Amino acid sequence: MKARIHRPSQIALLLTAVLLLGGCALLPIGEQARLRDADPGPEIRPGAPPEYDILVAQSHQASGDLEASMAAFERALEKDPDSAYIHRKLAIGLIRSGRPAKALEHAERALELDPDDPRTRVFLGKLYRMRRNVAAAELTLTDESGEPINQEAGALLYQVYLESDRGERAVDIALWMIEVADDPIKAHLALAKAYERTGEFDKPMELCARPSKSSRTICRSIRSSRGLREIEGKRTPNERSTAKSSTCTPITTRP
Repeated sequence: MKARIHRPSQIALLLTAVLLLGGCALLPIGEQARLRDADPGPEIRPGAPPEYDILVAQSHQASGDLEASMAAFERALEKDPDSAYIHRKLAIGLIRSGRPAKALEHAERALELDPDDPRTRVFLGKLYRMRRNVAAAELTLTDESGEPINQEAGALLYQVYLESDRGERAVDIALWMIEVADDPIKAHLALAKAYERTGEFDKPMELCARPSKSSRTICRSIRSSRGLREIEGKRTPNERSTAKSSTCTPITTRP
């Protein structure tokens, strides 16, 4: 059974806003201002709902006080320990404060509570990338069919494969990105880089055979990549001429 997801509702946030005013929201405007200026009231309110602490945390985030923000999220978590939302928010704060191990604990708990949340899965995938845990990143960033859960997850997994010298897997992801990406030029460049890692330096130039304007742009971008420039410099004039005049069918699927 899927765990219930705890997120602050609009009504709860409105009630929390009243609490943040120190209970003076129903007073005349002038009296409200006098009371707030004199004594804003204690920030820590054990009897308040978790939404109050979430709003306090967000206020501290906006002002750049990371430690106070995390303290407020921790108070909210004490009141609602099964909130995937709070676990994820706390994990983000912890990674920003340089505590990746603790962030990983909360991110993994957030995923347990809400396994279908793509934001949590991508964030957790980033943590696994930092730890060079390729297997965990794959499991987190892909669906049951083995494909990335979304474009952001695909781009992240592509980087994971490049950094771990898994060139063939990077090629597979790049081919997937070409099919689904909003920016085909960027996806084709990713494919070219992946082919460089596998040593298949002629494969990217096969994309230039397409007689479309976009393919010409892709071809120019591929030719300007650093890795291919280095390879071109090592070829003989005859090899370079052969590569440039190649009319092979563009690669769309991996053999």
